[in-house]
Amino acid sequence: MRSRHGRWRPALPLVICSALALAACASSAASGPPSALTDTSAPTAVEPTIATVPLSTVPPTTVPPTTVPPTTAPPTTVPPSTTESATGRVTMAFTGDVLAHRVINRAALQPDGSYDYTSMLANIAPLVSTADIAVCHLEAPIAPPDQEVMVEPQRISSAASITNALAFAGFDRCSTASNHSVDRGAAGVDATVAAFAAAGMGQSGVARTEAERLPALMTVNGVKVAHLAYSYGFDGTPLPAGEPWRANIIDPASIIADARAERALGAEVVVVSLHWGASMASNPTADQQRVAEAVTASGDVNLIVGHHSHVIQPISQVNGVWVVWGMSNFLSALPTSDQWPAKSQDGVLVSVTFNRADDGSIVVSRPSVRPTWCDKGNGYVVRSTAEQNDPNLSPAVREQLRISEERTREVLGEFIPA
Repeated sequence: MRSRHGRWRPALPLVICSALALAACASSAASGPPSALTDTSAPTAVEPTIATVPLSTVPPTTVPPTTVPPTTAPPTTVPPSTTESATGRVTMAFTGDVLAHRVINRAALQPDGSYDYTSMLANIAPLVSTADIAVCHLEAPIAPPDQEVMVEPQRISSAASITNALAFAGFDRCSTASNHSVDRGAAGVDATVAAFAAAGMGQSGVARTEAERLPALMTVNGVKVAHLAYSYGFDGTPLPAGEPWRANIIDPASIIADARAERALGAEVVVVSLHWGASMASNPTADQQRVAEAVTASGDVNLIVGHHSHVIQPISQVNGVWVVWGMSNFLSALPTSDQWPAKSQDGVLVSVTFNRADDGSIVVSRPSVRPTWCDKGNGYVVRSTAEQNDPNLSPAVREQLRISEERTREVLGEFIPA
């Protein structure tokens, strides 16, 4: 099967293809056409809500000197495929954490010792695939070939085949900068980059060489897009000695320098993924607000999308730039204990359209949100909450989808299409 960008994707067994068809029909019948897609270690104190503390009141930050100098080797521009047209319009979709806990890896383990995560993402594929560029966040690195996939939670990882499942679901690239980026050392970074390349996907956040730290541009519908990614830190795990470029750490000056480097190479749209904030915090922390204020004030970034909180956070504007503060989890085993609330099972697919105006400027649409939920009881299947109207699902699952959507609407209701 060929993707919308000409990339070949692995064929699926008949049972999964049938599930895809059912999911597509159920989603269409429940919610109509997807108009939105067609048109950092220890937790810190949670700040007051956005409603009571407007982000515009956060004072500008004195940006510290960059700690990771931008690479001197410029990236190349990815040429458009023959199926692309120069329309000057590109829609991007984003999701939260893809976090392969031990139980997820165990569920993906096949009798022959391989791992297949495809069935977990089959239901959501019709929705993801409608975006021009779909971006996931792979929280855990790929296990190197000589290391076990399933290890203790503090050193989580995925099998390389998870990138094939993500590609099949319609994702074009992932952000890979997180607190777990170097859990498997330099070998894990190398394996991560190689797995995405083998699946025909891109990634931003980690690198095998300094020359590839700055991601290549994507050209879709005639629009050149850059996607950058950074993490608040690595939970005390040091970067390989002498190789600070292995994984990107959040520093406003570095982010701005990278955005400007991409602009110099022709980028019209610059999107930044940030792994930031406090785990389980429903609102952005003061540090998140400080970073967003500094980065958006530069005028070089069109959109910020965030993850790490493991719960859904608000969406708002800072200096006229949309900031999706936290997208919770997409595929994960959370909640795994009473420490994690039920809402850590909720997720979102956030879409944003970038249009080139007559004067050449880029107009950014208001974000649109499609709620998702990870069905842990039925093979960790990621579902659109629109599936609550599918009569083929059990009443219990449909009720959980309804409750999940209600929780998401409490935070992001104004961004969810009617």
